[in-house]
Amino acid sequence: MDSDAAAISVLLGQLGYPAAPEDIPRRLEAVRNFSDAIAMVAEDHRGVVGIVTAHVFPSIHSGELRAWLTTIVVLDTARGEGIGSKLVSYVEDWATARNVPAIAVTSGKQRERTHKFYQVRGYEWTGLRFMKTFAERKEPAR
Repeated sequence: MDSDAAAISVLLGQLGYPAAPEDIPRRLEAVRNFSDAIAMVAEDHRGVVGIVTAHVFPSIHSGELRAWLTTIVVLDTARGEGIGSKLVSYVEDWATARNVPAIAVTSGKQRERTHKFYQVRGYEWTGLRFMKTFAERKEPAR
């Protein structure tokens, strides 16, 4: 998948999270090194047309494992072809095989079309996500 770095860079840019192609192998390695995570690309005659990542982690509030679909994006020229549905189904099957009772996904509030995509697939709107971005951290003085 490291050889797909340029295509993944384009996809992340279309999602609104630009990343240089040279950063992609390091990011993929971090996902591979996580205790229970997956990164999968979708390909067709055009090459890489989508990517999905997901993580499974323990939860103290429920006592059960939880799954989180952390990234999904389909190439803008390939949207509406069922690729996103296949990626979501793949991740749902992956999580189910790990005996995870639920999967969550977050989506930017501006992505109304995406919200409908999830609702059609049985996802329920259950709350809001809040995020705080920390200021750039400086190296400690030596």
